[in-house]
Amino acid sequence: FSAIGDSARGSVLQSGGMWNGGGMNLHIGNAAGSDGTYQLTGGILTNCGTIYVGASGTGAFELGGSGSVEGSGTSTLIGHANGATGTVTQAGGTWDNNSRDLVVGNQAGSKGTYQLSGGTLTNCNTLYVGSSGNGMFELSADGVVKGPAANTLIGYGNGATGTVTQTGGTWDNNAKDLVVGNQTGAVGSYQLSGGVLTNCNMIYIGNNGNGTFELSTNGMVTGSPAWKRTTIGESAGSAGLFVQTGGTFNNADNHRIDVGNNGTGTYQLSGGAVTNLRYLSLGRSGGTGTVHIIGGDASIRVEEYSIHNVAAKLRIEPDDGGISVINASGNIALNGTLEIDFGRWDELSYPNSLILIDYEGGRTGTFAATTVLTEDWSAEVVYDASGGQVKLANIAGPPTGTVLSVR
Repeated sequence: FSAIGDSARGSVLQSGGMWNGGGMNLHIGNAAGSDGTYQLTGGILTNCGTIYVGASGTGAFELGGSGSVEGSGTSTLIGHANGATGTVTQAGGTWDNNSRDLVVGNQAGSKGTYQLSGGTLTNCNTLYVGSSGNGMFELSADGVVKGPAANTLIGYGNGATGTVTQTGGTWDNNAKDLVVGNQTGAVGSYQLSGGVLTNCNMIYIGNNGNGTFELSTNGMVTGSPAWKRTTIGESAGSAGLFVQTGGTFNNADNHRIDVGNNGTGTYQLSGGAVTNLRYLSLGRSGGTGTVHIIGGDASIRVEEYSIHNVAAKLRIEPDDGGISVINASGNIALNGTLEIDFGRWDELSYPNSLILIDYEGGRTGTFAATTVLTEDWSAEVVYDASGGQVKLANIAGPPTGTVLSVR
């Protein structure tokens, strides 16, 4: 193999020409305690075996300008062994991974980071962010991830931690699955505040592990004809959390969001928009699903809304802007618990009623239970079939006024 920083410190600066690896592995930061750097601003690095950026030591790869990495024979491992640290910083150029796996944070105890602010990362097989180690992927500015041939796995194995932070750029998942928190004991997180995540097949937030997706500011998740569903808490024992404070979740035709499919899932909405959604379902296959709506700033438009079992919940927290209404153009089916938290309201000024769901089709079922979580508050649930609404009426807060002491 070729080593840059074998047992000490080493560096390569390539601004042109071609480095042909001859099919051999390339180790950047080979042994523990070593420090290796490869800077590629022009020319081509090609025909390597496995590329290790931080094999057992510290490795850094900087790609920019017109530089091009033309794949590896087996895989690219960024932060490989226990104690290793690997970082790829790409501000331009192209990294073509030759239909091989790209792993950020490979073995337990490793740490890997991929920072992509310009240029393109393309042609991976499976893209792991935190395979068994700690992996981080930062996508910003004009960076482009152009889809894996297999899937994207964020927080893959038991003990792994994987995080994707996207503030700009485009992540095109090539009609493959995006999994956040894959195996039992894995923790995955996707934070999207800018740019676009697009062209997924299925999105799993908590597949068998623990997964979190945060959508905010100007981030957009956009669908494709191949997009089937997003599931939050897929398998028994999994935990999924989708927090949307802004941005847009723009779904494709026939797309479905399952909250708590077989596991435990929560979809928390306090801002932004969810649009073009065919089904929003809670506890579809026996799991525990919660839709938690905070305030009145979100836009929620679906075709059908269904609560499938008594363990599922619709939780609402109105504020001075009211509560965001679930607008369903088709049917709704109710079950489970309606939880109401009036703690964000001004006790001296609040409306007498609130619309929770506005539907154009039919309704089956009612909430199995209603719980007011705020002391001294009360409300009545009204099912208005003729108006196609489910609402709260006769809302009453704690007693107010002045107590006079007469002697």
